[in-house]
Amino acid sequence: MLSPSPETQGTAANAAQPAPAEARVKRLSRPIAAVLVGVALIGVAALAETILLRNQAWKDALLVLDGSPPANAEGIIPISLRRIPLELSPRVQAVVERVRAAFPDAKEDIDRLQLDKGERVILMSAPVDTLTPLLASGRLPVPGKREALAGDLASRSTFDLDGASFSVVGRLQRGVAGLAYAYVIPEDPAVQQHFTAESGATEGWIDPEGFKRLKEDETYLEDQESPKLVGGITRSPPWVASLVVAGLFLVACGGSVLQVRLLRHSAARAPGFLRAVLREIIERPALVIFVHAALYGVFFLMMLVAFQYPVANIRATSLVRDEFAKGELSYIGNAYASGDIFLAAAATFFHNYVYATLLFALAPSLIVPFAGLIKNLLSFASVGFVMAPIWAESGAKLVYHSITMALEMEGYIIASFVVVVWPLRIFKGVTGSAFLDQLAQGLRIVVSGALLAGIMLAIAALYEATTLIILNPWT
Repeated sequence: MLSPSPETQGTAANAAQPAPAEARVKRLSRPIAAVLVGVALIGVAALAETILLRNQAWKDALLVLDGSPPANAEGIIPISLRRIPLELSPRVQAVVERVRAAFPDAKEDIDRLQLDKGERVILMSAPVDTLTPLLASGRLPVPGKREALAGDLASRSTFDLDGASFSVVGRLQRGVAGLAYAYVIPEDPAVQQHFTAESGATEGWIDPEGFKRLKEDETYLEDQESPKLVGGITRSPPWVASLVVAGLFLVACGGSVLQVRLLRHSAARAPGFLRAVLREIIERPALVIFVHAALYGVFFLMMLVAFQYPVANIRATSLVRDEFAKGELSYIGNAYASGDIFLAAAATFFHNYVYATLLFALAPSLIVPFAGLIKNLLSFASVGFVMAPIWAESGAKLVYHSITMALEMEGYIIASFVVVVWPLRIFKGVTGSAFLDQLAQGLRIVVSGALLAGIMLAIAALYEATTLIILNPWT
């Protein structure tokens, strides 16, 4: 039997190994596949939820807290409503009192978060059978008795009004809008005494098709003076929300692996001002993994926490929306409302890079070790809590916004990486004999990382502005 020559052996070995370009494509194809599967999971969840909501009764219900019903709409139900007194919620009251004691100027934030507001109790002027299609479990209350239905987020089994105890005998479906954080009592003279002006009750109304009419008819609320509206948001089924979280996790993992591998592959050809941080990424793979795991770990942990605390989530989300509407971040909200993609991208980039990264992450870390990492851990935790896809139709927006998450958060992760590298370099210089060299190299890495994070956040801002304005216009 003839043995192959050394030349033939070398040729065979080379043929068995994939070419560098082929190997690179293979290394990138897997994280790309993870991203695509994640987006597909989110899309499937959103589509399934849309199908489920088609037959949901009162999914478009609009609750107006104070005011007379419009004259041009049919099917509107007059109501009287009041809040359960805070003193009947001892744990909530204790939290509010601690916040007030610790932060004397927090009254405005307490009002915006409605921390001092209990559930609504609604006296509904309609036949009790009107509530039959809304019932999820239990039975309908008997008019005249102290019985009520509880909304999806109303957790009490009993509650008191003016010393009288009411029992919850049934629960409303989670897809019923406007009544999630409320108890509903059918109207009857025997309970009317608890809904007087002296008890703090107001007269309002509920329209089972209100939000649909609001979108389709510009004259719907034209005779209303600054109406206080509630509705348009309900909880997703748990399996839908869980599927969206799974999709987000795949997008986060695939997006991070893809971007890190692209950065490593580009290190040799990158501009000189980026090479210091790219070399560090190549030389410290364990640290890269640690920073990703820490930041995304708290992000997804707090997202799961939000499943258990939906009321806190919706209050935090309302606070964030209020910041973009009329708070310190209103310049970003106004930029998106203008419909100008580049203006919106510039406003987003300014906040994410100049404000959140340079001023509050990188700069403090030059003085206080790991300050930027701690700041970003807190930021990822709060964003994860607020971004939790526990509300109906949130999955549909995350089909494209999940890519924003992967792009934007990678910029913050790179900034966090150099924040950790900086004190490690200083420590190496202090314990070794080349302190000045390590100091200089550490500064080069910080500057290089800041520039790389800026480029990544600029790309993320442009993508976010483009998708939000085109696919979900603010105007």
